Amino acid sequence: MESGARRVRRPELEAKPEGWTRFVCFSDTHGKHGAIAKNNLPEADVLLHAGDFTNTGELEQVESFSKWLDDYPAKHKVVIAGNHDITFHKEYYLDRGAERFHRQAVPVPNSSLMNFEMKPYDCSKARELLRGHIYLEDSVADVCGYNIYGSPWQP
Repeated sequence: MESGARRVRRPELEAKPEGWTRFVCFSDTHGKHGAIAKNNLPEADVLLHAGDFTNTGELEQVESFSKWLDDYPAKHKVVIAGNHDITFHKEYYLDRGAERFHRQAVPVPNSSLMNFEMKPYDCSKARELLRGHIYLEDSVADVCGYNIYGSPWQP
């Protein structure tokens, strides 16, 4: 008896069986989602991105990712942040993430030296940029009759 789930190696060559739900899963694109070849973007009922869609939570990358999701040929898009998507975890980001990852070189007046100043992003904007998509953080969503639970935390 079949389990009702199977991996499709060449989805562009194989039609989805009647009554089946096609999930396409990505993770660890690290801001390079736009470089994924078109033939590796199969049509789906549900696109699930399981974290690390940015390098270090840059809002420019979140915005680009959201536009990529808008254009992806899937009815539903589900996103879970990963450990690199640090602007989605405000407490960590403001405590030490911004200082560690989002600093900008500023010239020292009358010198050839540079100082580095923290230039933090507004964490509230990160989630806003994923408008129209399902973002899961310690939560569940019913998508096409499946309960999908998402949590960005790792052991």
